[in-house]
Amino acid sequence: MMCFNKLTKAERFPLTDIDECATNPCKNDATCINGQNKYTCTCSGGWQGTNCDQGKYIRYSANVTLYYI
Repeated sequence: MMCFNKLTKAERFPLTDIDECATNPCKNDATCINGQNKYTCTCSGGWQGTNCDQGKYIRYSANVTLYYI
């Protein structure tokens, strides 16, 4: 994809938008959404973090014992 900046005609030069999802930064079956100079991971259940590589804390018993998945 080819983009152009909003400068005057004499100053225009082509800009290339890079697909940040091409390197598969999202882990654990997360969905990668490519943005302009950024990406966003939509995590599947049980995962969190920028790249969905951190397990969520889940409470299993009434004595507040936490397990990390």
